[in-house]
Amino acid sequence: MSIIRINADGPNPVLHGTSRALSPVLHRALDHTGPITVMIHGYSFAPYDPRHCPHAHIFSLDPPTSASTATSWPLGLGYGSGDPDEGIAIAFGWMSRGTVWQALQTSQTATRALATLIGILRTLAPDRPVHLVGHSMGTHLALSALPLLRQGDLGRILLLNGATYQQYAKRMLQTPAGRASDVINVISAENRLYDKLFEWAIPALSRDDKSIGQGIDAHNAVNLRIDMPSVLDSLAQEGFQIHPSRRWPCHWSTYLRDGTFPFYRALIRTPERLPLQYLQALSAPSAPRTPPKQPMNWRGMRLSTRLGVTTPHPENH
Repeated sequence: MSIIRINADGPNPVLHGTSRALSPVLHRALDHTGPITVMIHGYSFAPYDPRHCPHAHIFSLDPPTSASTATSWPLGLGYGSGDPDEGIAIAFGWMSRGTVWQALQTSQTATRALATLIGILRTLAPDRPVHLVGHSMGTHLALSALPLLRQGDLGRILLLNGATYQQYAKRMLQTPAGRASDVINVISAENRLYDKLFEWAIPALSRDDKSIGQGIDAHNAVNLRIDMPSVLDSLAQEGFQIHPSRRWPCHWSTYLRDGTFPFYRALIRTPERLPLQYLQALSAPSAPRTPPKQPMNWRGMRLSTRLGVTTPHPENH
């Protein structure tokens, strides 16, 4: 069983679609070797909702082709092949529908469920660090769990077009678990509209604070701008050909663009091939972005009166 579907039930992690106890299932899955990866979705999903369940969308091995932003994260990260030693991918679902403020509030208890899950995994497999891959508000959950974890609990944390603030991320990375992790912050100018909408919908506590789409300043973090030709050229020389964007703006470019998942798979499965110091050397400094001029494609976007911000149609989540 390489893919385990889990949801946050309040502050507790529970199996999706069954009442079985969680720990025995994890124990059996951990009998085999391979990396442990927890995947965390972002805003506008709801487990068990027939239209918005993440386990039938990005966490599925066979996501619906009708959804333009549905691509299989487990397959992309190298899970689901049938190899008993491919490791385990844990699809972590949480209630993130409603307004952005409601999702942010729900994330507080979901964070505790995530930390509890990681604690169980580390108890069962103390010699195997857990990797996290989060998108959008899922990055906020990943970072928020750090104060609840121990040094060495996590290996690599991949943040994809994150929806949280720089100063908050910096505080979280000053925790023991945070300092011991490799943080790869994957960002792109394709997301700049959503960065601004996030900052407008949830104002920062400090006027000079910005979304992590502008970068994270930490010794163990790297800001990989996949809109920069120099970064893409360097990755291509290592065998990772990430294709140009298919549309602007795009909140999902960091996993929809062809070539991104082979790169993420290598980050998790062969970290020695892509050490943090190398990634930091090829990346640009976390300075304000000056992206190439691209036309804004407003198709598929609507005004949400609940949020007061522009959000995609449900089928695009």
